[in-house]
Amino acid sequence: MHILPAIDLLSGKVARLTQGKLGSEKFYSNNPVEIAKKYDDFGIEILHIIDLDATLGTGKDNIEILKAIRKVVNTKIYFGGGIRTYEKAREILKILNPDDKIYIGTLALKGIDELSDVKERLIVAIDSKDGKVAIKGWKELTDYDTIKFMENFYDKCFGFLFTDIGVEGMLKGINFKNVKKVVKASKLPVIVSGGISNFDD
Repeated sequence: MHILPAIDLLSGKVARLTQGKLGSEKFYSNNPVEIAKKYDDFGIEILHIIDLDATLGTGKDNIEILKAIRKVVNTKIYFGGGIRTYEKAREILKILNPDDKIYIGTLALKGIDELSDVKERLIVAIDSKDGKVAIKGWKELTDYDTIKFMENFYDKCFGFLFTDIGVEGMLKGINFKNVKKVVKASKLPVIVSGGISNFDD
């Protein structure tokens, strides 16, 4: 098991949103690069970075910050947020190192066969609420069942990022029932996100 420290980027700062809602943001640092470097100095193996601006369509992105972080840390980076075209996916992959990976969510609905040459660098992000997949920055809830949705990608990606929207950003603990169901069903590695607030979680 690996613990992935998370850096969520909003307006160029380190932030946290409650259930992905703008207006609920809490800012922790004005210097994401410094925070990333501290994690790297701690010996963290993988850094989880999400561009909330790109995810939520604020009209901004944090690509320059990603570039700056990539230059100063040695750890692997798993990056996502607003990667909704094949072109954007390849653009981000060029910024990152060969061992780094990207999260794709909404794009997965279009199909990712076009990215088959880099499938070991793809993690399908599954944002879930009440057992259904949410897309476009959690703004739209689809009819796709979370478990059945995963089955479409077993031979097309490295693994999954499972986020339980119901507890995301609330720091009140994990919904273990949902997590166990997803992890047990998956044939690929699963990164669990949402609600983790202490070492017991």
